[in-house]
Amino acid sequence: LLVGASRKNTIGEITGKEAEERLSGTLALHLYALQNGASILRTHDEDAHIDMLKIHKAMQ
Repeated sequence: LLVGASRKNTIGEITGKEAEERLSGTLALHLYALQNGASILRTHDEDAHIDMLKIHKAMQ
């Protein structure tokens, strides 16, 4: 399953932030997607996602 929620309007509607300020919302949605079966993430913020994935893997 591929998920690409990076900087989407939905994050902006929830947080009230502009696209360039939506990293934390993107990370939250992508982590949720991973926990629910996603295996591929499409993102604009590779470094932050790599860190998130390292932490996610360590916590499993």
